[in-house]
Formats: sequence, structure tokens, C-alpha cells
Amino acid sequence: MLTDEQILQKATLLLEKISENSDLKTEVLLREISDSEMLGVEAILQKLADNPRGVLAFDELFGDKTRLVIPFPVKDRQSELGQWVHMLEQVLKVDVDWERGLVSVEREWEDHDKTVDDTVERIYGDGPPPKMLKKKLQMKIGKYFAKLDILMKEYLQIRKKIGDYKYKDRPEEGQGAIGGKHLLQYTIGETENALSDEELKRYKQILNQLELYAGGAGHERLQSFAMDYSDQDSWKQKEQHRRDQQDAGDRRYGKPVRTRKPIVVPDTKFIDMGTYWLNNSKTIREDVPGLENDTYSIILTRHPVDVMRMSDFEKITSCHTPPSRDGSKQEYYKCAVAEAQGHGAIAYVVKTEDLLSETNTGNIESAEQELEEYDEIFTEQNRYLHGTNLDLDPVSRIRLRQFRYFDWEKYDAGEDQGTEVAVPEKYVYGIKIPGIVGTVTKWARQKQEEVIANLPKSGGKVDLDDFRIYGGSYEDTAHYGGRKELLANLTNVPMNDFTGQVEQDKETEEEMPPEWVGDVEEMLKRDCAKVREKWNSGKYANCEVDFHVRDDSGEGDYVIYPEGKIMLTWELDEWKQLPNVSEGRLIADYLNEYYYNQDMGAIVPLFEEDKGAIYKGGPEGSEVIIWRCEFNTRFVPGLENQPVVYDADGYENYCKGVDALDDDRDKFQALVEQYAKENGYFEGHAYMSLVQKLENGLNNDTYEWDVEWDGEHYTDSYEAWASISYDFDPEQLGIETRILFDLVDRREFVLMLREYLTRSVREELNTDYRLVIRNKSAVDSGGDVRYSITFKVDADTPDKLVEQFYELVTGDMDDEDEIAAAFMGALQEEARKNGINLGQPPAEKQRNFDDLKDLGEVWRRFI
Repeated sequence: MLTDEQILQKATLLLEKISENSDLKTEVLLREISDSEMLGVEAILQKLADNPRGVLAFDELFGDKTRLVIPFPVKDRQSELGQWVHMLEQVLKVDVDWERGLVSVEREWEDHDKTVDDTVERIYGDGPPPKMLKKKLQMKIGKYFAKLDILMKEYLQIRKKIGDYKYKDRPEEGQGAIGGKHLLQYTIGETENALSDEELKRYKQILNQLELYAGGAGHERLQSFAMDYSDQDSWKQKEQHRRDQQDAGDRRYGKPVRTRKPIVVPDTKFIDMGTYWLNNSKTIREDVPGLENDTYSIILTRHPVDVMRMSDFEKITSCHTPPSRDGSKQEYYKCAVAEAQGHGAIAYVVKTEDLLSETNTGNIESAEQELEEYDEIFTEQNRYLHGTNLDLDPVSRIRLRQFRYFDWEKYDAGEDQGTEVAVPEKYVYGIKIPGIVGTVTKWARQKQEEVIANLPKSGGKVDLDDFRIYGGSYEDTAHYGGRKELLANLTNVPMNDFTGQVEQDKETEEEMPPEWVGDVEEMLKRDCAKVREKWNSGKYANCEVDFHVRDDSGEGDYVIYPEGKIMLTWELDEWKQLPNVSEGRLIADYLNEYYYNQDMGAIVPLFEEDKGAIYKGGPEGSEVIIWRCEFNTRFVPGLENQPVVYDADGYENYCKGVDALDDDRDKFQALVEQYAKENGYFEGHAYMSLVQKLENGLNNDTYEWDVEWDGEHYTDSYEAWASISYDFDPEQLGIETRILFDLVDRREFVLMLREYLTRSVREELNTDYRLVIRNKSAVDSGGDVRYSITFKVDADTPDKLVEQFYELVTGDMDDEDEIAAAFMGALQEEARKNGINLGQPPAEKQRNFDDLKDLGEVWRRFI
């Protein structure tokens, strides 16, 4: 370990070498930073040479070192077990006792038991602070997943009820009703209007329980735990494959075929997670330790060059990237320069193997000692550098921001320069390896126990008015709320136990010479163009991205307006009729009813409705139908309701968000087709119309037929069916019961019966389509033989056949005499073919016009 005198001597020799040969300035100190940019670290290195103590931040943490190394164990996420453990530890964020099979956690959150008035008052600053809840849980892993499943199912059911209420009056024409209501966002007011007092009370209880069990009750988070359409299909295929394998095994061993119940897909993903634990708990306990490895280590550095280069690497770039890296201006690079003036530190993640190899050591403790011997430790990309240098290539980094708290009376008397607090950022640049923030935060918390214990307080709360934050003004976790959030994360003090606001000291940044700042606009255009080309070169199936760089303020504050659009295509013959091109906007509006965000109290639709269009396009002879529309940037996942991004990393996140939407292309395509079906442009219109009639009480208009459907809303329904029965009297027909059963059990009879029942309808509609027989049966009924037949149609049934189904159950065949004639006609014909003589069919029913049903039948047939 170097002493203060050795550090001073080392810095002095280095500066002497610089002054002796100015040509070595950039070679000795910096690899990728230009001569003008190097002036920023020359100044701080001179201060370091004059007096090492007190020049750089965090002397209490680093002692006489500028670089420290700490282990960073990570867990595999590629295997099935790794993914399962990641979900438990990193997504649900619970602590796991693998040996005892227990999960435990302590969480704090804002009580959901609030009203619209509470929320409005709080937004305008007039209401009391939110009530905070703090609870612990500890339970068996299997019961934990079972509890999550129960809570999530009840949550989704209540969400659907809110949607049913909100959209109950929506016009059917052109809009249709809303499906998948549990997946949508709703305001507090809409929720309170839709639910009874008891239901609302239970809903808030569920949200509070989900805060505890799931680590948050935000709708977007909870929605990720529900089984969407693709999840359901995948689960169903997996279960069917399991059954098929099981049946194949039975056949190999001569076992009888199993009686199977229909596959029922779970509502949430927690059932599978719990089942995985129950089936593999012994193996999991044994294998979890093996998931952890020492692939990475973390270098904590406050060395000015390391801090300045916080975003100067192939895998780590941002708005802090030096202008000389690609010759363009970079506005926010000034923040990195300000940070390098002794105001902060950086935690870099490097591969342990590279660290040990470059330092020629066998462990990270020895490597830490060696790092102090080098002028620069990170990779040179463009120039050969003479001097003491390593070739490490970091893969990730986070900042340690310098906060200080003061005793203002002593400060005014010149007796207090503030107490430093090293506060880790929460945003990770480079590879997002789980656990980086947690590892650095845990280290910082343990090393600063006394500092944290002595935080200034007022009224029992930590007083943020006594704090300042130093260094670069750019903040990933920004403004007053962000600074409080970072302090809460470090100290484990609840957010509600802070008062006041942390102000920012910008003096260092504001006094930097202007020549240290580069050209942001060209850098953004160049970096974003690379990102755009990467994503548009085969990563999307149906989407495309672009961007525009603008200086909206006119003061050099450049921002990036990202753009993304989706193009869905169909073969020409899939559409019965092509809508007008402008109807593409109505389609966008229709999809927005299913996909929207509702942050900041305002609805933010997914699609820009005025940018939607539908048309015929493509090469001549290979034309297709195209629906094209641009995304609303605010809705794209990862944008957090923001219309702009500020750097290539932000644009990369936007492109990833568009990629997530691109993965939903099948859902979007299905919704466009649903719109087309509702409006008669696509096959399936007749079925949707049929189910709408069923929802509106079609059974009240049928007398003999029993019409049912799967109970789903017409936009989600798949199958409907109609049943009719007739009693044959063996005695009247002069035939033995067993012979009668034999006749009607034949396949020929049911096909003949279908002909007799549907012939007049098919002739009327001029179609040869035959209805599908869903079921048939013949049973004894008090000596009679009761024969029942059921016809079905579904969402894939051609419109003509659905029309036949509707006419069958509401037209002339919805009559007792006509039905009897059809059944007897089919039986007579089947009997003749088999040489069997039957008695006379029953006489036509005598109408009783005092009977309302008979009168209604005749009147309906008349009109």
C-alpha cells in the first residue's frame, strides 16, 4: 500500500515528465482524450501533486488509494434454474433461504387506501403526505407462489370488472367493445365508480398485499405476471406435448387410453414457478450454489482519468462520451469533466480473468495493490501509449455521487466543510448485469455506517436541506425526488422519513472553460444512426425506427426525437373488401382502446391515430394489403412517458422498446382483423354479429332451439352451438325400441337428419355449405327414444355458414311441426333403406291460439 508521500512523489514525477515533453501529454495520461480535454485532468492532477489528502472525493472510503477492487459474484441466467432464480431474487426481490425453502422480505410502500380527492390534493401540494406501510413476510416457497397466484387472479378479475363498467356504453358501430380489459390502465376515479364500497375496499387490500408479495403493484409490473396470448399458447402446447408423451408411454406398455379433461391454462405464471419448485426442490437446493461464479470483479476508482473516461469505451458510451472519441461535439461530457475534479468515483465491472492477467496476480487483493502503480488502467483503442498502463476493458459502470451534509452554523464559522457521503447511482451503463447496484450499494453502506448514523435530522426525519450534491449536473436518477431516492436506497431509510430537498452545487461545472465541451448534435446523429442501422437490419419483423436530433431551446440543449412504426400485411384474398386508406386512422384508434398507458393522469395511446393508413402495395403481381402506423413515443416500453431521449443509450432503449412491441405484432394483427370482421371487411363478421345477438338475448327469439355460446364477449368468443331434441314413440311407430335405437345410432341417420333440418335454409341462402355437427345422442325417455342433435359454428366458420346457422334457429325451422317433420322424414328414409316399415307419423299439432307461444309462432311466421 502506497503512503501519502509515495503518492505525492509519483504524481510529481508524472507532472515533471509532462512538462519536459509536451508531446507525451495525451500519451502518458490519456488514451482517447484530446489535448484540450486533457486540460481538465491536468488541473486536478496538479492539485493531487500539491496535496494528496482532500483533493479527491471519499478519502475516508479509499484511504491512501485511488482504486479499490471488490468481488462481484453473479449468477447464471441462461439455464432454466438460472431464469427461475433470477425471477425470484431479482424480479420479485425476495431473500431466499434455500436450505429451509423459505422466502422472506421487508418492504415499505405507499398505502393504496386513497381516494380521488386525496390524489388530486397531493398532486397540487395541498394534501397530507401519503401514508406509508411497512411489513415483513416469511413463508415456504411453494406457499409463496400459491399466494401470489391467488392474489393475481383476484386482481385480474377486478380489473376486468372495472373495464366492463367503463366500456359498457361504448357505441358498437365502428368501435366495438373492449376485450382483455384486465390488461388496461384505469384511473382511480374510474376504479371507484366501477366498484362497490366492499369491492373497492377489497381491491385496495389486494394492491397492498401485492406490494408486499410481488414487490410492487404497478399495473405494468403486474401485467407481466399474467399469462398473455402467447404465454397461453406456449403453455397449452407444452401441456399437450406432455400428455402425448404420457399416452405414448401407456401404449408401449399396453395400458388403456386415459380419459382426459380439457387443458385449462392458468391465469398467472406463478403456478408454473411453484410447480417447478415442488418438482425440483431437492435439486434446486443442491444446484443454486453452483449458479454463482467469479466471472466479474468491480474496480472502484476515484482516479481523475478513470472518472473522466466514464463513458469512453466500446461497451460503455453515453452523453458523457469524450468528444474526441469520434470528433463530434458532446454537451454532457462537461459533467464527466466536472466529476473528475475530485467530486465523485466510478464503479467499473471488469472480467476477473482479465484483471488478474493484466496485473499478473493470482487474486483480486493483489490486483488491487498493482492497480496503484499504473497511470491508466483501461483499454486504448486508437493510439499506442508509452508509460505504465494496463489494457482492461470494462463492461459496465455506475457512478458514486458525492453528497455532503453540513452543520450550517459551523460552516459559516469556517469550522465545517461538510461530511462526505458516497451515494451509488441506480442506473447502469454498459451490460446490465443483475446485482451491480446492489453490490456497490452494500459496500458503500457497510463502509459508511457511522456517517449514515449521524445524518442530520429535523423533527425525527432526515433533513435534506442540510445536504448538497456535487460534480456533474447530469443525473440519471434526477432532481429532488431522485436525490432522495438515492439516499433512501443507500441508507435503508424509508422515503417518508425524509424532509426538505437536496440542492445541487454546479459551481465546478459552470466555471469550466468552454473549449472543454464538444459538438453534441453531430455525435448524437452519428451514434443514433449506428443504432438505427443495427435495429433496422433484420432485428425487427414488422417494425422500423428513425430519429431526429433537435435543439428545441436554441441554447445547445440537443435532444433526440425517436420514431418507430409498424407495417402489417395480408394477402389480398384474405380481405373481402379493402377499406378507404383514411380508415387506417380508425384502425389505429380501435387498437388504442386495447393498448394505452395512463401515467401522470392522462391517457397516452400506443398509436398516433393521424399516422395510420391502410392500402394495397408491394411489387406488381405480388401486391398485399398493408396497415401502417407510427407509435406514440411516450408509450414505447422503457420511455417512461417521455417524448424524447438524450443519448444513444436512450435511443437504444427506445429501439428495444419497439422490439418489444414488434413481438406483439400477432396481437396487433389479430386486433386489426377483429376490426375488419366487425366492419364486414374480413371473414368472421357474421359470427361476431351472431354472438352480439346472443349477448342481447337471441334465445328470447327462438322457441324450439336451445342456442348457447362459450360465454365470452363477442370480440373474444370462439364457438356457439344450437341444440334440438325430438321424442320418437316406438309403440306408435310399430317398431321395437332396440331396432329404433339401432336406426338412429347410425351415422347415415344423423347426416340425413341434417339434410332434412337445413335443406330449406340452404335453398333460401343458395349455398351448399353444411353445418358442423357438434354432438348427437339417443337416450331412453320414459319409453320414448329422445334424439338430440347439436350444430356448431365458430370464429373460423365462413360467413355464409354462420348465416345458415342463424336462419335455421330463427326461421321456419324454429317450429315444432317443421322439426317433427324433419326428424320423422329422416327416420322414414333410413328405415326404408334398411327394409323396415314404420307406422304413420303423428298428426300435425293442433294450434291453440289462446296459448301465447302458439300465437307468437304463427304471428312470427306471418311477418
